[in-house]
Amino acid sequence: MGGLTLTSPVRAQRPPTVPPVSIPSNHWVYPLLDRLAADGLLDGVWMSGRRPVGGDVIAAALDSAAARAGDRSIWAETVDAAREWLGDEYGNEDDGAFRFLPRAGGVWSSGPRTEADGVTIGARIQYAPFDNLGLWAEPAITFTAGGANLPVPDWGASWRAGPVRITGAYGTQRLGPGSSGSFLIHDAVRLPWFEVALERPLILPWILKYLGPFQISGSVSRFAASPEGPTVGFLTGEYRIQPHPRVTLGMFRTTVIAGESDGTKLGFSDLWPIILGTRSGMRANFDDQKASMTGSVRLDVAGVRVVPYFEWAWEDTWEIDEDPGIILGVWLPALPIRGRPVGLRYEFTAIGDDARIIFWPWSNDWAWRNWYRREFNGRSVYSEGEQLLGHPLGGYGIEHRLELDMPFAASGFLVGLEMFTRDRIAGTMDNPGFGDPREVYYSNLLYEEMPGRSWGGKLRGRWSTGHLLIDGNILLEVGDAGWSRTVARLTATWLTL
Repeated sequence: MGGLTLTSPVRAQRPPTVPPVSIPSNHWVYPLLDRLAADGLLDGVWMSGRRPVGGDVIAAALDSAAARAGDRSIWAETVDAAREWLGDEYGNEDDGAFRFLPRAGGVWSSGPRTEADGVTIGARIQYAPFDNLGLWAEPAITFTAGGANLPVPDWGASWRAGPVRITGAYGTQRLGPGSSGSFLIHDAVRLPWFEVALERPLILPWILKYLGPFQISGSVSRFAASPEGPTVGFLTGEYRIQPHPRVTLGMFRTTVIAGESDGTKLGFSDLWPIILGTRSGMRANFDDQKASMTGSVRLDVAGVRVVPYFEWAWEDTWEIDEDPGIILGVWLPALPIRGRPVGLRYEFTAIGDDARIIFWPWSNDWAWRNWYRREFNGRSVYSEGEQLLGHPLGGYGIEHRLELDMPFAASGFLVGLEMFTRDRIAGTMDNPGFGDPREVYYSNLLYEEMPGRSWGGKLRGRWSTGHLLIDGNILLEVGDAGWSRTVARLTATWLTL
């Protein structure tokens, strides 16, 4: 009886009915699942810090939450509605293997780091010939002032083999427990990726069983050649444990890796140092590794569920005393207000000097680096187009964020409101230890376009009625220096019920 064991502390009320297709990383269901987990309804069932995840896994998690919530919980109506909404979007046992969902939407924006205004018409097409195999694609045509174009569609295939899920796809990814994801990657950059992941947490054998449920995943991707530099590989990893039902710990890693550096080609002997996150034994500087540790604890304070959490990140796995990043947050996942579970979250983020001075005073104050810009292989920026890989702060600075999540299940609504203040730091250094010593590097990649202090907010929501689903958000950020940025998105999907 010493083998691996899939955790199943509560039997779902019904078997998963959603096919094994990946649910996009910016989908409304993920914040809801994270709140359910924070409130203790998904212990041992859902502890994933990555997105996207298969629809069948999400459906099983919602079923488990429904079984634990019971009819008297403030969660009962919301969870039941979420199960129904997910089935309407991605299918159930009565829909057959093929599904076609037409949709239309638009983007309207102004200011720096925005995309062209336009209207998009497309569809989501998915096919699940077997209960362990799902395929999907989201072709579309976009109309802008410059004419019509066919963007590369999101697409993918996912196969479940026992406790392991293997996915190949093109789309967005996300890691981390923070509101915007982790310092390492958030759900804005679209890349091709191949992932191997545990479908749900495992109990490890022997003495390792005392670590509690264990979750692991890893993916391989790449940045294509662009004005920012040549093609480079991109690796991600997630490791999480739950040694106590109220405590979750995790580690995330990302690696940008070049096939050639300073005229030396990457060899087999260079892979082991990359895996270990060390420079010892490496013949040239082929990689740039970033990592973070996370933790959360669930408390009950005066009858209210309170979840403090943190992420401590470092820009270089070999020199963790340089350039820390800190996220500190406290979450009230289910305040009972008028019979509804209202979520309230405060989150503080600091990168660079503010994190170093306040939380990690032992770090080297002279050795700053830019979290999204390196010159070790000619790849100057870690981004795709206007979208940065990591935290939207963009580098050195601080952010204060307050979020409110409100479900109105009976009316088909989920609404979220975010408010934030940011201060992007202007520091530069003529020679940060890499690249051309004559070039000046900003410690915040967005400072030139969005300098200094700013305030803003984001309103997001989804609403469904009958055959129609409407999903949208609007972002506003205003800087003290006179700049402003606005992005509004709206998508309407026809549900073939």
